[in-house]
Amino acid sequence: MIAPIYHELSEKLERYIAENGITGKMPGVLKLSRELGVHHVTLSKAMRLLEKKGLLSINGTKGTFVTERTEKRPRHRVLALVGANTEQADCKELLAKLNEYSLESGYNVIGITFEEQLFQRNRRLLLNFPVDGFLFRMSSLRKEHAELLRQENIPIVSGARKEGYPWLDQTDCDHDAGYSMLLDSLIALGHRRIAFLEFDRIEEYRFYLNNIRRVFQRKLGSAFDPELFYTKETGYDLWREYGEEYWNLYPKHAVRHWFSLPEPPTAIIAPLPLTVRMRGILEQKLPFTRKFARYSLSTITRPEKPERTIVFYASYGNSRQP
Repeated sequence: MIAPIYHELSEKLERYIAENGITGKMPGVLKLSRELGVHHVTLSKAMRLLEKKGLLSINGTKGTFVTERTEKRPRHRVLALVGANTEQADCKELLAKLNEYSLESGYNVIGITFEEQLFQRNRRLLLNFPVDGFLFRMSSLRKEHAELLRQENIPIVSGARKEGYPWLDQTDCDHDAGYSMLLDSLIALGHRRIAFLEFDRIEEYRFYLNNIRRVFQRKLGSAFDPELFYTKETGYDLWREYGEEYWNLYPKHAVRHWFSLPEPPTAIIAPLPLTVRMRGILEQKLPFTRKFARYSLSTITRPEKPERTIVFYASYGNSRQP
């Protein structure tokens, strides 16, 4: 059964209130309907739905007001790391470090696996967790959740940069400087056919890959080959189809693609988890893989010029390098 238009509009209106930080009196129905591009009758029905949810208070001729939240959430002294698959070693290590730091302030940190479909079906699901705030790992924070949690006055930190959110606390790497440094080192070794492997991103995070592509284009100039820039599918889509085996299949598909080209790459830049899997694949494909140099953004070694170079980034301090 298709939901009435005003149901969808009520969600849009809720986002509009959160995005614009509206408190107190709302704009008039006619003005707001023109701004949102909807009929004023449909808008009135949507506002009634938000009134039932306790988000708005409609007071006749005096106007419509955003409900002030006087109730305080109970304190749990627990924070949640969203996007933490506790079956993965790097997530276990990250949670352990976070708890080590947070215990000094009397807090614990728990991990919540990011289930895209589950959170899409129930946008308010995060409000049910007994936590005082959320840390979103990598690109797990979605626009609708950022707006919802802000509206509920729940502190959040994004572990990846989100454009267009000046109010959001964010932390991220300086990807431009890091990739520039890697490419400069590889070019100095004589490489021009430099491949890049990463998972694709959803639309609101795709600027991350676009920025990296621009660094490659700027550094390599006419030597940049889009066929070597492999970002075909998102990790989540691959996981839904193949389960954990996607970690092995994705780099295998990339290597097969690269070495079907007239000029295969002589250097590869990839995230550490993919690099670990790719090494075994390359050993089958190339007998001289052991000559591959090893790079990371934090420590760059400068070996003798190898015939092939494999580069990884984003390694944790205690991780073993492949």
